[in-house]
Amino acid sequence: MPEPQAEVLARTHAALIDERLAIKDDLQALELRPSNQIKELDTRFSRHMKELESRLRYDLTVRLVPCSL
Repeated sequence: MPEPQAEVLARTHAALIDERLAIKDDLQALELRPSNQIKELDTRFSRHMKELESRLRYDLTVRLVPCSL
């Protein structure tokens, strides 16, 4: 194979390998993504639960306090 052709072939293969090869950082980013999403969902869930508890406490206070007076 002529050298110019071999160089083009080598560059093409190198580009394909760089484009499709997963490196350690890529794999770690994939591992962290679900963990971060779970933490975000947990934070949102906790915030919503606190809001619901607050609403329930208010509703019970409004409904029960006048009855006990």
